Amino acid sequence: MKDPQVLRAPGDAAPTRAAMQALVVQGLGKTYGEGAGAKVVLRDIELRVEPGQLVCIVGPSGAGKTTLLRCLAGLQPSTTGSISIGGRVITDPPEVTVALHGHGVARSTVGVVQEPARRRRSPPSL
Repeated sequence: MKDPQVLRAPGDAAPTRAAMQALVVQGLGKTYGEGAGAKVVLRDIELRVEPGQLVCIVGPSGAGKTTLLRCLAGLQPSTTGSISIGGRVITDPPEVTVALHGHGVARSTVGVVQEPARRRRSPPSL
């Protein structure tokens, strides 16, 4: 698999600084288990997200949305493929400085915000 920084045609201008910060996913796959019981959750995912782009990942329950996000954040290893940000391959979670009592700064390149569980509303009493 080629480094995302060199994916350009001969004669093309060098990528801009903003383009070099893109999130690039190439051939990403994730399989849980082995042998006959293996479950393929992600297969050959290709994605490029430029700085400033908004991307929504939608699909039915069990489609692999959370697995994809966990792989993108470096929280879960993929089985195949690569993920890079700005040409730097993501293999582990970003280092984070934890703030204790307001001291310190938390930093990361990729953030995952999980939607809170919806509470069922009881029908109004009549």
